[in-house]
Amino acid sequence: MHPVPPYGRDFWPRTRRIEVQADFDYDRPCGNCGYNLRGLPISASCPECGSSGGITVADETIPWDEQANLVSFIGTILLVMFRPRAFGKLSWSPEHFDMRAARRFRRWTILVAMVWLCFVTEQITAATVGFAAAMWAFPFQAASVFLWLNSVSLAPIMFIKGTASPVVRRAEVVSHYTSSLLALAPLHALLLPFSLRLIPQIPQAGWFIASGLHFVLLLFQLLLSVNATACMFYELVQVSRSRALGYTLMEAMGTVGAALPMLIGIPALAAVASKALAG
Repeated sequence: MHPVPPYGRDFWPRTRRIEVQADFDYDRPCGNCGYNLRGLPISASCPECGSSGGITVADETIPWDEQANLVSFIGTILLVMFRPRAFGKLSWSPEHFDMRAARRFRRWTILVAMVWLCFVTEQITAATVGFAAAMWAFPFQAASVFLWLNSVSLAPIMFIKGTASPVVRRAEVVSHYTSSLLALAPLHALLLPFSLRLIPQIPQAGWFIASGLHFVLLLFQLLLSVNATACMFYELVQVSRSRALGYTLMEAMGTVGAALPMLIGIPALAAVASKALAG
């Protein structure tokens, strides 16, 4: 007998064997129209509205999984950002999702975020300690940014894998797309001119305040990602939406805590060391 997770029961609590998921003898309303699907296999279409698992497959999909291009990349970001509940329900969709495509999407979002965060870090460092010292510090700063981005994009995937849901494999594929919000990193370029003006105006702490502004913007991106992950968690585990959001926020605190030393602490130390060596 499997132990009950601390956050609540998994869906389909009578068994976790994939081969015997169907024909459970309890009420299961269709998520689309409310018709009772009791006794029907999970993959069966609703007799009332024709949707599969409460999800109309023709309407709900991941654009990037259908065709990998710039338009679908942007479309996937918009889906995760503005329709997180529909995104969360995709874990139960019988449509096939490509794991390789999902991994490529996560790598592209990391690349986009890394380019812009490294650019912002380099500009703040150059304005503080000079261009030459900033160039010496750049490789260490870029490595720190990459390690944090990779960690924060993997965190939702590991969190979803821990639910032990009968559709956890499909959910794992879908959870790669929670990294979408990292691709909002170009917004940092809009904030950069203002943050750079603070550095000469506040000689002692200007760089710290400038970095803090970008850190707050990064937290906003993470909160959007947490919302998408919470919607997936709600679909996989028998908890309320508020509890799902609370558990997801608690899991995300570790990545937020690591952001301070990785994105501010290490870049600052690298800049100071480069300045000292150049001097």
